[in-house]
Amino acid sequence: MASIQFSSIGTNSCSVRLTGLDTSWSGGTRYVYYYFDTGGYPNEEDYSNYTSGSNISNGASSGGGGTVYGLSAGTRYYCRCYVYYDKTITTETGSYTETTRLTTISGTFYSRPYDWNWTTSISTSSIIPMDKYGFHPVTATEWNNFTDRINDFRLYAGYSTYSFSTVSQYQQFTPAIYNQAVRAIKGISGYGYYLSEINDDTVLCANIFTSLEDELNKVTV
Repeated sequence: MASIQFSSIGTNSCSVRLTGLDTSWSGGTRYVYYYFDTGGYPNEEDYSNYTSGSNISNGASSGGGGTVYGLSAGTRYYCRCYVYYDKTITTETGSYTETTRLTTISGTFYSRPYDWNWTTSISTSSIIPMDKYGFHPVTATEWNNFTDRINDFRLYAGYSTYSFSTVSQYQQFTPAIYNQAVRAIKGISGYGYYLSEINDDTVLCANIFTSLEDELNKVTV
């Protein structure tokens, strides 16, 4: 069964091609057009965001490669591919060629989110006192935004979102809060290898925040 393959997915572009094509096809060159939208599968009349793929010859099992540009970072896109061929129509007065739709193929993907960067200035060598009142050294708002970005990356990589605890500025930064981020990143296959969970006896330096940032920003599909 034919499907759309998405690759080299960036913040504003994505490569597309078709796989699983009917190798028994012998009706001539097939023409490929991809249409993209964020609100649902688009129609072929929607020219707001589309690209043409390379032509596919008889007997090919894959092809129709192309690249779409102008995407928005961290956004779900619905893609619909229309494949056409030139059909010869014969009448009593002669024959003519008509471009005819052969098949329609659909798929979805998430564009890559922007890399995460902490806005709070953190001294990487400083010790984090776990008994200090109030969320620190980053703000609770920034931590919640960070966990949202982790989920954006999980969706981009083809995973479901992680259920994070929402934190407030009046609570302590605890190992349980940190470990949620570690598990969510390590849950993306191939990433988070250098991250370790912590416990109440762990002496924490602020560089754990830059380690989380570095590991998350490595995620690429």
